[in-house]
Amino acid sequence: MNSSFVQNSVALFSSVGMVVSAGCASSQLQIVDVYMKQQDWNRARTKLEEITTEYPQNGEAFLMLAEVYAELGEMRWMMEALNQAVESSEGNRSEANFIREKYWIGNLKHGNMHFEESNYNESLLYFHRVVQIDSSNIIGLKGFAASLYMTGHPEQAEQVFRKILVLEPGNTTIANNLAEICFIKKRFSESLAFCNQALEGNKSDVQALARRAHIYSAQGLLNLAEKDLLLAAKLQPTEEMLTDCGVILYRNKKYEEAVDYFTSALELSGSRFQLFRHLGQANNRLKNYTEMAKWFKKMVDINGTNLYAWQNLAVAYEALGNRGELAHARHLIEELSGSN
Repeated sequence: MNSSFVQNSVALFSSVGMVVSAGCASSQLQIVDVYMKQQDWNRARTKLEEITTEYPQNGEAFLMLAEVYAELGEMRWMMEALNQAVESSEGNRSEANFIREKYWIGNLKHGNMHFEESNYNESLLYFHRVVQIDSSNIIGLKGFAASLYMTGHPEQAEQVFRKILVLEPGNTTIANNLAEICFIKKRFSESLAFCNQALEGNKSDVQALARRAHIYSAQGLLNLAEKDLLLAAKLQPTEEMLTDCGVILYRNKKYEEAVDYFTSALELSGSRFQLFRHLGQANNRLKNYTEMAKWFKKMVDINGTNLYAWQNLAVAYEALGNRGELAHARHLIEELSGSN
């Protein structure tokens, strides 16, 4: 038999086989297209997995499969399918990049929306998908780390925050987040280092100043704590900051200054009970018993069964020589002590 005839016949049959295979795959993809339009993702997935197994060079099938995986929230499989599509033909790269970007943006949008609405479990789900698509993009990593922290996963959040800080060393917000996590874990030296890193970038960072002050306070370095808190309160004179200043000044035995800060905090306060106590304590140290009685009386006006307040009122009334009020206070102390 003529050898050239045989070769030509084999080539002809091979070409016909390829055309038939392509035609079969195309008809099956049309079926899949119907499933996708119906958003029947599981049936589409099953069919496409069959097609890509039978026709591993069919880039179109892999691109469709990638979208199906994305709709099912399986981003790692989506990325694998996109890689397979590009491997089958470099001409698929543009479409693969479009699909990747489409689902990165879509999941980022949903993650931000849920985070802003305090739906942190939902935001975690979407940001996790975002970083599965691109684990080097800082925007997605920030959302992922914040969502991890807000859903009670500080250790995992710390790992992601550390990765971000390597990529963006001057980010004071991330340094502050790490300082907070380390502080909660009582890793004060690490927390202090992150506070200092934040303050290197911004010497007026109130959050870093206040946290560093609390670290100094925990370490017994009260003068350093006072310096940071006074600066923080000057920059941001909130009730909490002014109260913290009063407390540290009280601990440093600067009672008159403590009274001034507690009084300033009181003017901003929506919850005054604790500030009445601080003012009463500070005036006790100053031996200003009239003012001491005034503030502890305000405490019992709010809570008439507060034993601590009545005990301090008794001290003030005794120092003032107010026997009638002293007898009343002692009677209530005896009753409250018995009930406790």
